[in-house]
Amino acid sequence: DDGLVRHTVEQIRGGTVRPHIRRGDEPGALDDIQLRVLLSKFLDCGKMILQSTKEIQMYRKERLGATGADVAVSFSQAWQNHAAFIPQFLCALTDVRFCTRFVADVNKLTIRNRHSLSLGLNLVHGVDVTIDDFVCFHSAHLLNIYGVIENTEPRPLLIRIHGGGFFGGTQANDEPYSKFLADNGFNVVSINYTLMPAAGKFQNIAKDIFAALKWIEAHAEEYCLDLSRVVITGDSAGGYLANLTATILSDPALQEKFGLEAPSFRVRGGVLTCPEVDILELREDLVNGSGFKKFMAGRITEEVLMDSAVEEVDLYSLINPETYPKMFIITTPQDAILYDQAVAFDAWLMEKGIDHEFHVYEQQENKLQHVFNTGNIEWVESVQANEESVAFLKSLIAE
Repeated sequence: DDGLVRHTVEQIRGGTVRPHIRRGDEPGALDDIQLRVLLSKFLDCGKMILQSTKEIQMYRKERLGATGADVAVSFSQAWQNHAAFIPQFLCALTDVRFCTRFVADVNKLTIRNRHSLSLGLNLVHGVDVTIDDFVCFHSAHLLNIYGVIENTEPRPLLIRIHGGGFFGGTQANDEPYSKFLADNGFNVVSINYTLMPAAGKFQNIAKDIFAALKWIEAHAEEYCLDLSRVVITGDSAGGYLANLTATILSDPALQEKFGLEAPSFRVRGGVLTCPEVDILELREDLVNGSGFKKFMAGRITEEVLMDSAVEEVDLYSLINPETYPKMFIITTPQDAILYDQAVAFDAWLMEKGIDHEFHVYEQQENKLQHVFNTGNIEWVESVQANEESVAFLKSLIAE
């Protein structure tokens, strides 16, 4: 309410809270009126999250016959997931823009533990700067590397692309899952990309990803990455992006179409967890959808989704059955967001004769949800899904 807004403004002015906000290309403070507008929209955003999660639970109750207690538990889980997106909601709901371009040039290296190191990339405000012939666009373009990176033979490379509805999340999402993959013999590179709506087009997100791939190629020896054994993973929106990346990497014609300089390595296959597949369905969600799906599409914005450029990145029109790498698809009927898309994709792949594995996991001890196995790796259902998918990945790199 307005009282909370006033209190928060007073905290910020008093130095209790220090927001990091930039308007346009230059750093600068917002005046009280601008700050009040920003915080009011933040509160509106919270209300939208609550309403959307309530609608998801009603859908689950009607479709799955969940009890009141089940709904309460699932609502709590949904809120925990959505709360992580709040900083991105702020940017999406206001005219605050991080209009900067970032270059893939390491200027910071922090070793956190044996399994994780974080690479900060050089920031360049408001101008195009090219280093080694490629440019990144993300306002926090970071790489996290998990695994053994010194005194070891090169290890298989696993490229991980985070989810978040295309407008949220970071490369640090679901860190326990990345560490789990590293503990299973991979050096995991989890990458960031420009979020919507700042990216403008999905093609620009692809540019970010391919810039990261070129950086990986250039630093493979330094971080013990075996470029002859490469796989990819992604969940939710990251599942779409991993799918798109693997599709483009497998087809030189697509690299030319999108003007992307590909690395020399190929992706042998990957794991797609509760993936977004039909990018055009986001338009339908925006125009005729309701609840959380409409909310998600709205954050990407009408300007982005109604642009004809979206049609150019439709996976169903891009995938070449002759070159598409083998995928392991994870889903659950309890995924109220993207289960239907996973089922439809499986049917399409079978129709096209494309080799893949499709795994549907039913709840046993826990109430499953969207991307259950990356956010809750300790669940018995997650353990099963993750062990089976890792076995799949190991079979790919053994070929």
